[in-house]
Amino acid sequence: MSEEKLDQIYTADEAAARLRLTNRALIKIAKKHGCCSRFGRDYLFSEADLFAIWEVLREPEREPRPRTTKAPSAPSPFEAVAWMFGPSVPVDIREMEVLRAVAKRRSPCTHKAIPRAGPRTVERLVGMEALREVGRDDEDETLFVIADEGRKIIAKVDTWIQKCVANGKTGGRWARHLVKRP
Repeated sequence: MSEEKLDQIYTADEAAARLRLTNRALIKIAKKHGCCSRFGRDYLFSEADLFAIWEVLREPEREPRPRTTKAPSAPSPFEAVAWMFGPSVPVDIREMEVLRAVAKRRSPCTHKAIPRAGPRTVERLVGMEALREVGRDDEDETLFVIADEGRKIIAKVDTWIQKCVANGKTGGRWARHLVKRP
């Protein structure tokens, strides 16, 4: 018969205090991993059991996450055929003609100086910040100039017209300004 020395034996309370766990947590882990002895209702732990429980509780080493790079987003299927529909701008064709006419002018003007522009049209374009009021003239009419938002709308429509032409279509009435008039 071999003589092996038994290490110190701890009760559940003593082992839990040593590992800084609650009794219930210690017993639950020990039963799950077979790291305890039981005598009746009492759970007993040796030094080797406590060491085994400690190894179970250790956090595994983590590898650093690889850096992620954002992949360019794929164009939506709608973008490929968007040219088939009208441009997505908040103005209609007549208001677009007014914006183009104001954009050609170097100095502020009133609605009377622009063909097909009435006071309500100008108010609507000022409301959407496509035109900017700059004062009043001698007849107390509002003077306005094109704003950055108006230039963006024109650029968006021009891009749409280019896509139409690239696909063998015309820009329709949106491209009236391109047609040379006699």
